[in-house]
Amino acid sequence: PLPAIKEEIMQARRESKAALRAEEFIVELTKGAGGVGMTLGWDKSLKAAVVKTIDSNGAAARTKKLTVGDLVRGIQGIRVESMSFRKIIKHLRSVPRTVVLIMTKAPKGYVPVRAGTRTRRIENLKVKRKPPPRAPAAGPPPPPRRQHNETGRKP
Repeated sequence: PLPAIKEEIMQARRESKAALRAEEFIVELTKGAGGVGMTLGWDKSLKAAVVKTIDSNGAAARTKKLTVGDLVRGIQGIRVESMSFRKIIKHLRSVPRTVVLIMTKAPKGYVPVRAGTRTRRIENLKVKRKPPPRAPAAGPPPPPRRQHNETGRKP
């Protein structure tokens, strides 16, 4: 298993380098007990997954390459610009141990927006499904309908 894992990491590095653009950089993060030590969020204005928080004890902080607001552009050599936030997180979660990310620095003057709930810790993603519709609350029955007589008129 160890040689297979090393080969997988080497393959991810090669694919990431091949997909790299001029303004981008590569970050390798090894998952620990608490994941990779960062929280991602979706920025609607940039239409991109961004780093929302960095855990000071996690792998993301130890690299000293990431800052809040940096944008995720690729995972394991696969470009993610056209993916939904949910798919990006799902892809990150599927990586077994070492995550190879293609990143860009936050745009100049970028201020992360804290509104909304579209923030996920990579290590704790739980897919939330909409609850089934609730039955109407039990209350008094509706008033009985008036019946029509044979002529079609109300009595």
